[in-house]
Formats: sequence, structure tokens, C-alpha cells
Amino acid sequence: MNITRILAVCLALTSSLSPLVGACLAQTPTISCDAESVSVCERINNLSVSFVLGKVDMATVKSYSRLVVTYNDGRATSDFSSDCQNDITSDFKTHTLSLGTLSADMDLGVKSRTLKIISAYFENSDNDRLDIEVAEPSSITWTVYGNPLADDALPESDHRRLSILNDSRTCGFDVRLETGNAWADVSTFDWSISNNADFTIVADGPNAHLERKRVAGGVYASTTKTTKVTVRQTVGGVCSAEYTKEISLLGSPEATLEVDASMFPDDVVLICSSAAEGEDAAQDLSGWITVNGTAPLAVTLTTGDKFVFAQSGRQSFKNAHVTSAGRVTVRQVVDANGCVADESTPDFIHGGMTVYDRKPKFSFDQDSVYCPETTVLIKGRPADEMHDFVWGMASDSRGLNAGIAGDTYEARAWSNMMGKVRYYVVETAPALGLMAECPSDTAFFDVYFDMPLRYPNAISPNGDGKNDRLVIERLPAKNHLFVFDGRGKTVFEKTDYRNNWGAADLEDGYYVYVLKGDGIKTIKETLAIKRTAN
Repeated sequence: MNITRILAVCLALTSSLSPLVGACLAQTPTISCDAESVSVCERINNLSVSFVLGKVDMATVKSYSRLVVTYNDGRATSDFSSDCQNDITSDFKTHTLSLGTLSADMDLGVKSRTLKIISAYFENSDNDRLDIEVAEPSSITWTVYGNPLADDALPESDHRRLSILNDSRTCGFDVRLETGNAWADVSTFDWSISNNADFTIVADGPNAHLERKRVAGGVYASTTKTTKVTVRQTVGGVCSAEYTKEISLLGSPEATLEVDASMFPDDVVLICSSAAEGEDAAQDLSGWITVNGTAPLAVTLTTGDKFVFAQSGRQSFKNAHVTSAGRVTVRQVVDANGCVADESTPDFIHGGMTVYDRKPKFSFDQDSVYCPETTVLIKGRPADEMHDFVWGMASDSRGLNAGIAGDTYEARAWSNMMGKVRYYVVETAPALGLMAECPSDTAFFDVYFDMPLRYPNAISPNGDGKNDRLVIERLPAKNHLFVFDGRGKTVFEKTDYRNNWGAADLEDGYYVYVLKGDGIKTIKETLAIKRTAN
């Protein structure tokens, strides 16, 4: 760039001067800038300003006359002086006002400097001092911009970088421009597209994206098309650079899932997930996936099953393994170009069916209850009240004088013995349609029977069926019974007594029995054994 040419004739001294004698005082010549601003696109070294003097009667200019111009260049206020007789030999003689160096640091962006003329006067003319008026405009500003460079090799942090940052092969249609924030507010960006009539470009400053005409967010599914994208950046309305990149528009694959309607006419899959004891109670699906894209296409369902199809179109699949409830659909499809569509973009992938988990689940609001009576109502919370329920006592409670009855999610438990009884309920999902019966779910519930004991002080073991045995009502489940004669000798002892002793080996008379058990105070009671009536 020719800086001298750009900056030439910046200051002009213009007047209609007659010879500088006393009458000249009525005329006031002026000095002024001929422009308000100049913008340049590169570093300026040894900046100078040229001006001319015009229509000056040289006869009035002595060899010792001087023109003095006072100015401020943005750094300091200075005087420029010229020996008129020696320097000015003709009208419009050009003079140079040296300003030093004005430069722009490319890492800092835009810089400028303003030269302002403050005053001017002639010295040592025929009139000892003739003031010269400073006319408007009295200043000129130089703005220095850095040139943008269409160069991929520059670091992204370099403010001069002009580049379309997308890969040349893109699965989407967005192209992005990054030039650095320092120049963004003083730049304009012009985008254009060529070699592809199907697309239009939508730009917003340094960013742009492509749209397929007539189809918002359109997709190239199975063919590759290319286009050239060009962006021109202009900094400060002066400095420009242009960048062009060819992009392969690969589009994004798409898929639709259809399940075999002959097997699942209601678009519902019923499964027994979390099968008990390692049983495989999952359900296999079959159907079709309609895929579009560049083959081969790898499809993954939300079940985790993967299928690879050698061509686009409607393709069948078999034995997709469903093991948990939820929505079965296409989770991801990847084409040969590496373009991916997944369930985060539902416009591309849809279809599927709902899976319900039929594995029964049963629970209680609490794990145990204390009952001061001989019976208690147990209420559970099934997942599905249409399932089957079977109630019973746990194996470690069998043999106790207790039981339970119920055919729904409620049952009545009883016991005439003090202590803990463990009950259970088994919930089973019955077979439905093509599915086998789902495995059962077993839930346990403990009842602590804590009612008062009732115990006798006499028995009559004569075989008449009345008071033949020592019966202690509501025995604790765990107990220890001792029977002593009048001399304190143990005549009977039993752990976990079950009300079945009839004193067969003892004579009539008076004895003492002691009962110890879980959850009760020790009982000591006199026992009269009498077989005949008085």
C-alpha cells in the first residue's frame, strides 16, 4: 500500500493573499485539513503529513520569514516551522510535517491517532506577525486495522484468522467462523454458497448454517452432495479477506422401528423382568426397521441389541431381547460416513412399543407387628391386585399352634401361643397370551403374639377328656417346663412344651410346676393331680 499517496495533501494553506503589507491585515488566510479521517490496513512507519501553501505573494516573504503551525498528534503538542524564503519557492509548495510512527499491534486489534491543528501564524514577514486562522475541519484521524488472513494454519486464538472451522465432511449443515473477538465488533461477514441449488445459507454475523430449501432441517439420507461455502470478512469497512471451503453434505441417517403386529397386535410387550433364580423370563421381539442413510447402517435398540444392515430401506430383525420395562425404540443409528442419529433427535428416530414389567412385587408397610390378641389382620401392598396370592407360615414357624388364611392381598393370622410367628405371601403373575407364567415374589411378615397366659392349678388325668393334660393357654413358642414333687424332686421336664403331658406316671397328690419362656415372667404354680371324684 502506498502510504505516501494516501496521506499526501492532508493539510492545505489556502488564501487569496495580496502582498503582505499593512493592507493585508484585513485579509485572514486559513490553514485546514482536507479530510476528517483515513483508514489503512497495515502498520504505518514514519508517518508524515504533507501540506501546501497557495496564492502567497512571494515578494512579501523574506528569507528570515517563518510559518509556524502548532498541532497535537495524540501524544504531545508541538510546533512545526518552515523558513519561508528558503523553503517556499513557488505557489503550492509542498511541505512535510513529520509525526513519527503510528503502528497497530496485531494482537491488540484496532489503533488510531488523531492530528489536530491548534493554531498557525507567519513570523518575520513585512508585518512582524500575521496570524493565520485555523479553519474546519481542523483534524484528521488515521485508523489502523489488521488484515484478516484466510489461513487455516494460524492458531485459533490469532485475531487475523479467517477460517470455516467445520470438517470438510460434515454430518450436519452448520458451518462456523471464528476470527477473534477483538475485531468482531468492527467487522462484517458476507456468506455465500455455490454448486448446490438445494441449499440456502442463513448467516448471523460470524456464524452461519445451511438449510435445505423447502424442507426445514432437511436430510440427505443416502447420497453425498458437495457445496462450496465462501465467507468474506471486512474489518472497519476497509480491510477484507475471503475464504472458501468445499463441504460434503452427508446429512444424518434416520430409522423407524416397527414390531411384528402378528405377535404384538396392541403394540405392547409384557415381560417378567428380574427373573427369579436366574430364569430367563425376557421376551424376544421381531419386526422391521426402516433405515435411510449410507450403507452399511448399524442400528442399536434401547434393549442393547445391535443390527447391521447392508442397504437402506425396510429391513427385518429377529430376537431383540427385552429384559426391562420401558419404551423399546431405536437408540442410535450410524451410517458408513460415521454420521450418527440418536434418540436425542426424535425427528430422525421414532416408532417402537411400550414394555410393561409383569414381575410381581409385594411388600408390607412394616415388617412386623405386636398383637395382644390371638388373631390379627395382615394387609400387604401388591403391585397388581389381579395377581394370585398364596399365604402360609414360614418353615421355622411350623409346628406352632398357629395359622393363616387369605386369598387376596389381605389375610387373617392367628396363634394361641405367645411369641413370634413368621408368615409369608407368594404373589404370582398368571400366564397371559404367548407368555409363560411370571415367577413369583415372596414377602415375609412377623407377628409377635403378646396376650396374657392362662394356666390351671389342677388336672384330672382319668381319660374322660376333661382336664386330662396340663394345658397352659398361649404358651410362648420357646419355653421350658419343670414339675416337682413335695420333696423338691424333678418328676417331669420338657423343653418347648406343647400342652401334651398327662402325669401318667405320678400318683394323685400335690405338686409344683415352673414355666420359663421367651417374653414372659417365670410362672410358679401348685398343681393338684386327682383322678377320682370325692
